[in-house]
Amino acid sequence: MGLIWKCGLSAFVLLALYWGCKLFLHLKEKHALKGVIWQVDLEKVFLAPLKLLFLSWGIYYLITFLNTHFGLFSEGTVLKSLRDLFVLISCFWMAYRWKKELFQKKWHALSMAEVLNKLISATFFVLFILMALGTFHVDIIPLLAFGGIGAAALGFAAKDVLGNLFGGGMLALTRPFSKGDMIFLPDRNLEGTVEEMGWYFTSIRDKDKCPIYFPNALFSNVPVVNTSRMSHRRIYETFHISHQDFAKVTKLTSTLREFLSHHSKIDTKAPVLVYWKQVGEYSLEIIIDVYTYATRMEEYVLAREAVLQDLFPILKQMGIEISYPTSVVQVIQTSR
Repeated sequence: MGLIWKCGLSAFVLLALYWGCKLFLHLKEKHALKGVIWQVDLEKVFLAPLKLLFLSWGIYYLITFLNTHFGLFSEGTVLKSLRDLFVLISCFWMAYRWKKELFQKKWHALSMAEVLNKLISATFFVLFILMALGTFHVDIIPLLAFGGIGAAALGFAAKDVLGNLFGGGMLALTRPFSKGDMIFLPDRNLEGTVEEMGWYFTSIRDKDKCPIYFPNALFSNVPVVNTSRMSHRRIYETFHISHQDFAKVTKLTSTLREFLSHHSKIDTKAPVLVYWKQVGEYSLEIIIDVYTYATRMEEYVLAREAVLQDLFPILKQMGIEISYPTSVVQVIQTSR
């Protein structure tokens, strides 16, 4: 009866502790302040790990009582190590779920959220392994020393792999581009959309809709133009007018400059440049150099088209003709 009474009392105490913790978490969640940085779903974070913790304690005390009365084990060191291991698992499980909730609900908008999430998860894993070995009284100093030597040898043998892994980490930290951005690699004459940013490679889908995979170490050695982060796009056009319209050049540039300074597609806060560049072999070259708000290629081509359509009626109204390359053929008649 004494054994049954002790087991029943231990089970009751553990159940009472579990239900007390569950009630406390429910009340804390219900009355918690909104907007606090550590505010998460407390029941989701703690209930499952606490259930494992109290269950492992219950099994441990039950086996301890049975061992006391029936002598099942001669040594309880392994049993204590297993108890400590389950306590460690429960604690790290709580910390991991808390971290997961924070990144999903609070920190997902941070620019470095993905890399921080992975680094914290890797840190939790390493710490758990080292502390788990400690619960079984394993000396980790020789393991760390051997691991250092092995890491050096592995790093020398797999320097390209590690270079790509570190390149992926730097891309995650510096964020020169993100998933979905349109980028241009001048050295490769490649333009495409970033589809995936992994730890080892980055996938880019080019204009022909073919996926191209680049090792991450490449991006530390080549320039990358991120066209998705442009603030404006430039409209740079050259008009060739006839030499006979030389007297109209000053009025033309002034009229075009005034017109573009009030055009809805043009950013008038940026420089609006219209000027006579030079006298060519067959024409006078007039330059238009302005900036449009449209940055997406689909919007930009339409804005550029709208600006050009509005400019040609001005040329026609002023009686100015576009000049084209011409050749003069002189025919010399000879007497026979």
